[in-house]
This record gives sequence, structure tokens and C-alpha cells, in this order.
Amino acid sequence: MIRFFLSLLLPLLLLWSPVCVQAQLQVVPSVGQSPEDLVKNVLIGQGVTVSNVKFNNSANNINVNAIGTFSNGNTTNIGLSGGLLLTSGSAMIAIGPNNSASAGQNNGLPGDPQLQLLIPGYSVNDASVLTFDFVPESDTVEFRWVFGSEEYPEFVNTSFNDVFGFFISGIDPATWTQYNNKNIALIPSPPAPANTPVTIDNVNHNVYSQFYVNNAGGATIQYDGFTTVLTAKAAVIPCLTYSIKIAVADAGDFIYDSGVFLEENSFNSGGITVTQSVVSNSTSGNSFSEVIEGCSQAKIVFRFPEPVVDSLVINIASIGGTAINGVDYTWIPNTVVFPAGSDSAFILIDPIADGITEGTETVILIVPRGICSFMTGEYDTHYVDIIDYTPLLAFTSNDTAIDCGAAINLTASASGGIGPYLYSWTNGGVSVGNSDTVNLAPLASATFMVEVTDDCGSTIYDSVEVFVDDIIVDAGNDTAICIGESISLTATGAAFYQWSNGGMSPTITVSPTVSTTYYVTGTDACSGTDSVTVTVHPLPGVSITPSLSAICLGENTGLLASGAETYLWAASPADPSLSGQETQDSIVVSPSGNTTYSVTGTDIHGCQQSNDRLINVKPSPTSDFLILDTLICENEPTTTLFTGTASSNAVFDWDFDGAIANGNGQGPYQLEWDNAGTYQVRLIVTDQGCPSLESIRNVSVQPHPVVGFRADVLSGCPPLRVQFTDTSSRVSTNASYYWTFGNGGEAYQASPSFNYTQSGTYTVSLQITNSNGCQKSLSKPAYIKAHPVPEAAFTHHPPYGSEFEPLIKFYDRSIGNVIQWYWETGDGQTYSDPDFHHQYADTGRYMVSLIVQNEFACTDTLAYEVWIRPDYTFYVPTAFTPDGDFLNDVFRVYGLNTHDFQLRIFDRWGGIVFESDDMERGWDGNINGKAAPVGSYVVVIYYSDVNGLKRSHYGNVMLLR
Repeated sequence: MIRFFLSLLLPLLLLWSPVCVQAQLQVVPSVGQSPEDLVKNVLIGQGVTVSNVKFNNSANNINVNAIGTFSNGNTTNIGLSGGLLLTSGSAMIAIGPNNSASAGQNNGLPGDPQLQLLIPGYSVNDASVLTFDFVPESDTVEFRWVFGSEEYPEFVNTSFNDVFGFFISGIDPATWTQYNNKNIALIPSPPAPANTPVTIDNVNHNVYSQFYVNNAGGATIQYDGFTTVLTAKAAVIPCLTYSIKIAVADAGDFIYDSGVFLEENSFNSGGITVTQSVVSNSTSGNSFSEVIEGCSQAKIVFRFPEPVVDSLVINIASIGGTAINGVDYTWIPNTVVFPAGSDSAFILIDPIADGITEGTETVILIVPRGICSFMTGEYDTHYVDIIDYTPLLAFTSNDTAIDCGAAINLTASASGGIGPYLYSWTNGGVSVGNSDTVNLAPLASATFMVEVTDDCGSTIYDSVEVFVDDIIVDAGNDTAICIGESISLTATGAAFYQWSNGGMSPTITVSPTVSTTYYVTGTDACSGTDSVTVTVHPLPGVSITPSLSAICLGENTGLLASGAETYLWAASPADPSLSGQETQDSIVVSPSGNTTYSVTGTDIHGCQQSNDRLINVKPSPTSDFLILDTLICENEPTTTLFTGTASSNAVFDWDFDGAIANGNGQGPYQLEWDNAGTYQVRLIVTDQGCPSLESIRNVSVQPHPVVGFRADVLSGCPPLRVQFTDTSSRVSTNASYYWTFGNGGEAYQASPSFNYTQSGTYTVSLQITNSNGCQKSLSKPAYIKAHPVPEAAFTHHPPYGSEFEPLIKFYDRSIGNVIQWYWETGDGQTYSDPDFHHQYADTGRYMVSLIVQNEFACTDTLAYEVWIRPDYTFYVPTAFTPDGDFLNDVFRVYGLNTHDFQLRIFDRWGGIVFESDDMERGWDGNINGKAAPVGSYVVVIYYSDVNGLKRSHYGNVMLLR
């Protein structure tokens, strides 16, 4: 009754409220539109690809007016200029003014489970639910929204608590677990606790009022109150698919509408924007609307809202068109790279000015709309038309002649290219004008160059010559010098002079390195020109040819000078052998050390040049060497070490006195002689043609022993004892012996004996070392053979017998090619078969032995104990009849050879009705002196058998009467 009364009263109160003059909210109901149209055309912004759009679980046309689009919000107090409106009743009710406190519509729709979880204890009704899947381009998705309701303000904290939520599902990048309908429509935290949903009770004029707008008497919107503009945001993983559910519902009833305003194009995830523009090369600052060869480029810019943290590569799907990449325009790669820290990257299509008339050519680029296009399949196509560039042409006045002091107009014109044109006139690199026509009065003949530049920066040149009558200038007679000399040149006939080498006085001094003509321009009112040639004679090419450039000490060599007319020799250091030969072209000298000989030659022009030649006096080498071991054994090596002096190119003449030598050059060499004796090693070294004295060293070669031995027996069964006898010769008195017997055994006497305990074939070796250190050894492979021994083994079944079953079956399991068996069963019986059966006459433990023999008569024995045990019996009845007829009146257990007997009998409830530790004492069917009821009882028995093994029995016994 109170809610109905307020719905009548509040419209009257609103008539008294002041009304703001603002444009009303414009709402267009979305009846007949598909949910996909609404989401893609209104809500979605940059960097998001949407699919599977449904409203109230339907992808077809929307058949209720609970959803619509709104606009003109920038002139209302809602804070949003337009977007999508989702309500729990009718979208049209949101239109202002606020003239009712109870506006609403009942659509008769059910609630929503996720909304219900946000407000436990309330009934959720009339839910409008918009769902879709989306693929984000960046690591965040967000959108802006406002929640309004007719429940404000009078039904705050009552049984009506309209609610809404934005529920996202997908992978949480922070935890790599699933968002499972996580609500992101939250009050900002702080000030609110984390994950606080927005409901009528959570945001109002009393609670978090900084996020609440009181719209009582508002002129533009019907809802009594709404939130400020808030942002829903969630962290996501780029290029993965997420789903979102946007839902609003009544709580507590089906009326008094609430609605969520979703800002247009605000559902975004950053993403890439792609723009295309024309970049001009204009020299005048003009902008071009077309892409012209050599004049302008097309620039396609990819931009992120924020700089990327790591470098990012985006692949271009296709580069095509009639223009050829790398031929008609500068080659572009098929990738776009965003450097780390940058928010943009671009492709520049720069046409090549090839001068070929081709007509308009087109570049077609298919580029991704975002970094997830490889998955979403969304691409944009950019077309760039390339226009031919017409070559630039320039024309000037004809060449002409004028009198000294006269003036003349020079004119240039241009065609082709792209205007406007810039003109620049120069004379010798000096500017003389910057228009198409210049007026000049040259005082000397000159070539005037014009440079024409169009607006694309292309340049072309032309020139015109102006001839001016000259004055007479004299530069003097031609002359000559030797290279490296200087000479003065003097001009006459004018007041001012300009030489071609930059000189400006009448007389200049020059030092040309080649024959050179010098020009001079003389100027009074006009000018004249003359020249003088300075011939430069080269210096004579003096050379020295030695007969030998390097000699041994005490030798001489000849030197021949050529290339000049006369010569003068000198030596450093001074060489007495040069004396008297200083002016000859050919000399013979004998220096005592390295000496440089220089000669100065003079040619017919008096030009001089010097040259020199070094004569090396080579030192004599030495041939000293060492032998590391001068006392060695036959066929054992010793090593030579060269200790003399010689260069790396020296020749070493060795004599090893018949030794086998391994080495080269100066060595070291390894030497080895086959026979004992005393040998000499000799060496002469020749270095750069200079020989050394001979060096000699002696080597003493000692004899080796001749090793031999024999054994008294070569084979047998182990253990096999063998006596070895030394038969060696050339053995010294104090020689040492070292025997190895093939199984790790060793001996150090001349003729040892050795015991082989294991089967096998053994190699025997003897090493003898004479007192002079000379050593030899002899090894006889597979010399001793210890025959294999069989390995006795048998099994029997059963593992043990009993007095009721005393028959045991024995089976041979020996290995090693057994041919004979000998069994003893432990009770006096023997067998010679590999397998047999034997029955024992009494219980007890019997030692059974087996002896086996192989083809070498080698044997092995195995003994094993067999047990014939006494037997036991045990019997438990399953029923008895304690009725006093002396037949089966007592339940008793029967057994033979059992011990440690314990009996327990339980009723069906687990109570003990009888127990005994004496097999002779049974249960008479009474409990505490009274007859037990007929029925089944549980029997538990523990006992030990004849072998001492603990055993148990669990069963039932039926008591009958």
C-alpha cells in the first residue's frame, strides 16, 4: 500500500520541482533489429572483434523494447552523448522529464542466476540479458556506463534492490585460471571494498554518494537517480576469445524500471588504427592530393593508443596491384615493426621516377585491422594510385657577343614537371639572379648557368655563353724545371690579375709536379687572358743492381748503377774497399758487416736522384747438439736436441751412423740402432749458404735378453697347479723377472709355480730386465687351459613333504654339459639319473647331495636339506542342535597337532556369547544359563599349526532346536 501511495504522490511533488532547460534524452527502440547490429554498430569501439551476439539467449530480431539506442546525452545530465540502453522494462521510459516516481513496465521475463548471486535474499525478475563473445587486441578491455533506476531514492534499503552486472568469462592473465562470470560492474575501489557491485542499496544518496546523481525533477531523463559515469575494466590476453554478459533486472517485483546506459564505441581494447595520407616533397610547401612519381608518397600509419612495451611485428596480408613492388615504387617489406616504446609504425609507398610513361598504376595493400586479424580474419584494403611524372625541360637565350661594358638580358623558361618553377643563375658558381630573366653587363667572356627546380624538387640545367672583347695580357715565355723545384712567373698588360692557381699579383711562384700551363686573366675595364707552360723534367730513375745482396763474411760482391749520366758513391758505415771507385758506375766491395751503399746520379737536364742498397753480411752458423741418452738398449730410441745457432732456413746435414732416424731439419730426431755397439752422430749446418764446423757425439747401444719359458702341464681341472721354467738367454747375473699368469696373479722369481682356481684360458707373460736396464718380454696367448667345472643345482617338489604325502620329486638343474650324476637322498638311498622320485619312510630333515661330472672329468657337489613334516587336521561345524537329545548338542571344534587354541562366538549385535581356549570345551547353546535364540552366530578362531604358523578362521554357525 505504501509503494502504491508513493507512486501517486511523487508525480505531484515533481510538479513543484524546478525543471532544468535541457534537451530530452532521445531513445530509439530496437524492435526488429538484430542483437549483432546493436552491438557492432553502437557499442563496439577500437580493438575488439565480436561474434555470437544474443539478447535474452536469441540471435534473431529483438522482439521486446527493453533495449534501444540513446543519443543527445551530451546535452543531458547523464554524462554520455549516446550509446546502447538496456532496461528491466521499456527503453522508452528513460525519456525525460522526471515526472513520475514509479515509471515501469512488466515484461514477464525470468531473473538471472548471476544477478541473483549479487543480491542474496532478493528475488530477481524481468532480466534483460545481452551476451556476446569478443577477441581483444590488447591486454585490457573496458567500457563506460551509467546505471539509473526508478527505485531511487525512496526504496533504498527496502525489499526492492534492482541490480545489474557485467559478467566476463575467459582466461585471467594474472592467474591463468578462468574468469567464471566475474562481475566487473563495480564501485571504484577505493573507496569501496574490492568487488562491490552496483545496486540500489550500494550506491545512493547515503552510501558512496560521490558516485550518485539525484535526478528528482530532472528535465531530460525519467529515472529518479543514476550513477556518475563509471568504467568497467578487465585484464585479458590479446587474441583469446572471451565472453561477456550484460544484464539488468528488477529485484523484489516486476515494475519500477532500471536501466544501464552503455557509451557508444566505448567497448574497446586499444587495438590498432590505420590511416592513409599523402606526403608531399613540395619545395614550396604545397600539399599534393595525388601520389606522383618522385613528388609525393602514400603513408599508411598503424597506431596503438599507448606505446608497446616490447617490439611488435604485424604481417601485411597482401601486396599487389598493377604497380610492382621494388620496380614502380621503393621496395616495402611484408611486415610492419613497432619498436619497443613506440605507439606507431608506418608503410611508405614512395614511387620511383623512372621517366617511363606508364599511365596510372595502383598499389593494393591488404592490411590487418589489428594484431589478432590472423585469427579473426578482419582486414582492410588500401588503394594507392601512382601518377606519371612528366620530365622537366628548360630553355635559355642563344649564345651572343657584346662589346666590353655593354649590358644584356638573359632569359630562361621551363615546361613539364610540377610548377611553380624556381630559377637560379650563376657564373662560375657565383649567383647572378633568381628570376627567369636577368640583366647583366659582363666585363669578360663568360658562361652563365641557369638551374630550374620544380615543386617536386626536380632540377634541370642549361647555359648561355656571352663573348666580351678582351684586352692583351702577356704571361711571359714558356720555361722548364726539374721536379721538386720552384720558378717565378710574371704577367704584364693590365692593372689587376687573376691566375688560374688563385694568385692575384703580377708575379707568382709555382712548384708544379707535372708539366703545367698557367692561365692569367688581366683586368682593367675589361679583361684579357694569356698562358705560360712550365715543363717539369722528371728526376733520373737511378737504380742499383748487386751481383749478391747477401754474402758470407770474407766474400765480395759487385754493385752496378744505371739510369743517369754520372754517379757518386758513398758507404755507411765507411767501407775501405770502396776507396778509388766513388765515381764509377760499377764497383766491387767486401764489407765486414751489414753496409748500405748509396749513389747519386745526374741526367742531361742536371736533375739528380739518389738510391741505396743494403748488402747483408751473413753470420756463420754453429752445429752444436745434445743426445739425451748416450747409453741405450737395442731397438730403443734416444733423442737429439740442436743447441747451435742457425736461422729457420738453415740446412742440417746429419750422419746417424746407420740408425733408424725419425725427424727433420734441426730435429729433434729419435734414433734407434738394431745391434749393440758404439756409434757416432755427426752434424754440419749450412745457413744462407754459409757452412759451420762439424760436431760429433758418441752413443753406446746395449744388448737385450732373449726371453723363453715352458710349463710342466698345459691343461687340467681347477684347482690346477702349474710349474713354470725359465729358458731365456743373454740374461745378466742380476736380472729381474716379472711373471703375469692371465688372471691377475704375478711372480718375481726365475721359475715359479702357480695354482689356477678358476676355469678359463689364460695368457702367460714373462718380462726380464737386465742389469743394464735393457728389457724384453714374451707372452704366450691361451697358454694354460683350466677346464670348465660344472655347477651342480637341483630342485624338488613339493618344497617339503608330510607324513601323509612323503613322496618328493627331484630334478637336476645343473649347468655345464653334465654327463654323470650321483645322488644321495640322506636316508641311505642313491641314484644315478638326472631326475627321479623318492618316498621317505618317516618324518624328519634329510640332507640330499648331488655330485655332477662333465666331459673333462671335472666335478661339483651341492647338498640341500629336505623336510618331511608331520601333518595336522582342523574341522569347524556349521550348525548344531542343543535340544537335549545327546546328538550334536554341543558346538565343538576338532583338530590334530594344533596349539594356542582360542574360540570366540558373537551374536548379531557383536556381543560375545561364548569363549574358550580349550578345544575339548564347546558351546552348549546357552547364554548366561539360558537357551540362546535360534539363529546364525559369528565364529572367530585363532590357533597355531604343527609348524608353529599362526592361523585364523572366520565363519558362522547356525543354532537350531
